[in-house]
Amino acid sequence: MINASERLLFMASHLYQGIKGQKPAVMPLRILIVKYDEIGDIVCALPVIEKLIQTYPIATMDVLCKPYGKDIFEAIEGINIVYTAWPQNVKYNWIIDLRSSWQLWFRIVRANPSFYLGRGRVRWMNKGNQKHEIYTNEQIVQVLTLQESAKRWKTDSLSIQLPATKYAIIHAGARRVLRQWPIENYTDLSKYLHQKHGIHSIYIGAGKEEMAIIEKIIAPLGAEICTNMVDALKINEVAKWIKNAKLFIGNESGPLQIADYWGIRSLSFFGPGVPKVFYPRTAGSQILHHILDCNPCNQINCSQDIPCIEKIQIMDAKISLDKILQ
Repeated sequence: MINASERLLFMASHLYQGIKGQKPAVMPLRILIVKYDEIGDIVCALPVIEKLIQTYPIATMDVLCKPYGKDIFEAIEGINIVYTAWPQNVKYNWIIDLRSSWQLWFRIVRANPSFYLGRGRVRWMNKGNQKHEIYTNEQIVQVLTLQESAKRWKTDSLSIQLPATKYAIIHAGARRVLRQWPIENYTDLSKYLHQKHGIHSIYIGAGKEEMAIIEKIIAPLGAEICTNMVDALKINEVAKWIKNAKLFIGNESGPLQIADYWGIRSLSFFGPGVPKVFYPRTAGSQILHHILDCNPCNQINCSQDIPCIEKIQIMDAKISLDKILQ
């Protein structure tokens, strides 16, 4: 759900694109991509960014993002410099605004690019009918004829040892409690994975809160069933481990989008978010989501006796796992 301030920002971006959205005849020398967003949103933007790099190989391509997105963008082949604050004394011909803020948008206007594309126009056109996030990014740049690109996220050079056994990556944390499937279900699911399918569970995450969650999940389990890797891997290492996993299991989150980027089948649990916007698209993936009349909500205050994500039963998850692994 978007608030009034964000609606106004989308309108401002939409109007500015009306002035600056006429594609110049000359090729750009420098392009700034603004993606000031969360990990999952960043990953959903990578296909479009990779196409931009492929289509304009001569242009210097820089990115402005939040600090925790820096490591991802620095691992994308073809990106020049990754900024976490507005770049000083650099003139950009084109600015492509996949997600900004009011502060950054005023910076964009002051920079006076010859060509501007923004998220605002697409969100304004799609109001009340928000598209999948990957498609939203494609719509933002649809006036450009972009070439297809191979994946440019380079993780193969990382000198980390991958597990020797068949494993599933599990991310049981969530940004908000209402987006978190009950932790006792993950304990049961790991047992099922090990006993029926011979798959080891590797739990990932970051921070004290997620560490506490995982410790509760794995307490009844042995080392032969699962491994706790919370805070043990950097984001690009997480990407490599997910890329080589048998499957991914987790709540709506950034790691789920990483799995979908690599084409890894997933079992995902969705709660009060907007339906379909962040659903994985990889063939064979299973999505469990009870969409109620109150969906989407603010994800903070629940009006139901049982939150929607808790309506997902463990048996449904086991059946879905069997479908993925059949």
